[in-house]
Amino acid sequence: MSELLAVFARAPELGRVKTRLCPPLTNEQALELHTALVADSLDHFGRVERPDLERGLFLSQPLLDPQDLTVPEAWTVSVQADGDLGRRLASLFHSAFQRNVTRLVVLGSDSPTLPLEVIHEAFDELGRRKVVVGPAEDGGYYLLGASAWIPELFQNIEWGTAEVFSQTTAVLTGQKLDFTTLIRWYDVDRGKDLEKLRQEIDYLKRAAPELVPVRVASVLPSSEAPEYTFDRDF
Repeated sequence: MSELLAVFARAPELGRVKTRLCPPLTNEQALELHTALVADSLDHFGRVERPDLERGLFLSQPLLDPQDLTVPEAWTVSVQADGDLGRRLASLFHSAFQRNVTRLVVLGSDSPTLPLEVIHEAFDELGRRKVVVGPAEDGGYYLLGASAWIPELFQNIEWGTAEVFSQTTAVLTGQKLDFTTLIRWYDVDRGKDLEKLRQEIDYLKRAAPELVPVRVASVLPSSEAPEYTFDRDF
């Protein structure tokens, strides 16, 4: 039995990442924040220890320069398939189960403070169920896991909308597939998400400094300035 923990992320590229945060961020600030989110997410998720666990980073395109992103040695790096998000996810799940992965959990790169217990729960649930879904506050999902190839998961979904989670669970219910949902969490895509992340990091600095996403903390815009500026004190 092997398990695969996969992270889907856009390759760092100026003007192509965190565009929904521009403005108030500049393209340069958005790139710096995105790169920090990916690197800290890999460090954080890399703390998940399970027997026979593979870790894979799947980028939207090859890195223009290997130095553009710090990738821990425990992670393999691959390039996503072409097409919309559904096609890219479908390709990942199909190829994984073709090579005898038994449980696959995929995450985005915008949740560097997600409790690791949630990832363990996802894998454990896949020992009993076909699918696990982590609902995001924006109506999508931050985590998707499966223990079998289920092509319907990636069909007739309005990707990039607030209907992704509800449409996905409707498919699962319609197919009479056994699934469960995890805690609701958030992605860092909008201004209010930045504020939530800032508050969470402030709490972690006091309560659990070892869990602070240090790169993100160093570039996270300050909310006290009239326009966003970066706080590099941490």
